Amino acid sequence: YYAESIEERRIADTTEEFSNYQRRHDYYGNLGGGLGRVRDVTPLIRAQRLSERLIALGRPPLSNEQVLEIGRVLATEQGYRTVFDRPDKSFWRDVLEPMLDPAHPLSPYEIFYLRDVLEEDVGPRAEGTELRVGFVYEDEEGDVSSQSSTRRIDRGPTLAFRWVRNLTFDQQLSILAGVGYLNTSRQNSSGEIVRADLDVSYLWTIADRYRWDTIFNLDYTDTEATDPGGDATRRDLDARLHSEFTVFLENSLSLSTWVTGTSLQTERSSDYVDLEESYFRTWRWSYGIGLRYYLDRVLY
Repeated sequence: YYAESIEERRIADTTEEFSNYQRRHDYYGNLGGGLGRVRDVTPLIRAQRLSERLIALGRPPLSNEQVLEIGRVLATEQGYRTVFDRPDKSFWRDVLEPMLDPAHPLSPYEIFYLRDVLEEDVGPRAEGTELRVGFVYEDEEGDVSSQSSTRRIDRGPTLAFRWVRNLTFDQQLSILAGVGYLNTSRQNSSGEIVRADLDVSYLWTIADRYRWDTIFNLDYTDTEATDPGGDATRRDLDARLHSEFTVFLENSLSLSTWVTGTSLQTERSSDYVDLEESYFRTWRWSYGIGLRYYLDRVLY
């Protein structure tokens, strides 16, 4: 990264010119391994929705084997759009043919009704458990104009855990937790950073066009720094709760309303600054309403 700016200042008959530049090099590496796996099960959820729509049409539901097969085809939808000139014709032939009864073929209305399952907002759906262990290395070096260059190196281990479950076909609960320890060093100082975070999210598709998302975030950072002047400590605890309700007015237009609450806490102390230990806490609330238009969705 490199940026340069030139400023010219003229006062009466005197002209002054200033030149500044910034230069920075960032290097980042992450190495690790893990156990378990979190899979994308959105195609299976859509296949189950297809089975529910068949029941609504008065037809037999899909068997477990048919749900798995149709989910496999639904997962390849983008490939059809890349290969075929008329992707919908080939795609829905492969999706619908396995469930067609030769004696009672689907009517155009029924096919239209079943096809609408792709426009239903089921949300990003996953399932599984995973545990990851890694090591992070970050190197930042830069300088500004004639000032001396600065360099910061952070390295340390990380641990992350993710658990996702679909409680029902309409509800999903996700938990993501992580912790990391970083040893940081600069030219004249060194320190330690401990980070921990927790994310809990809940998704509920109340009906075909009604969706409710709730997310809770908790972030904690403990920073200790040491330089020739003394020691400094800072602890930050941030909590955030966000809830959003979305209604699809039609396939490409949605109306959303949301409310967010945030709590920010900071505690710090220092040996080399003539200040007593300080503590700050801030509460923030926000709410809103908005319209979203999706250009890549199908309009009927």
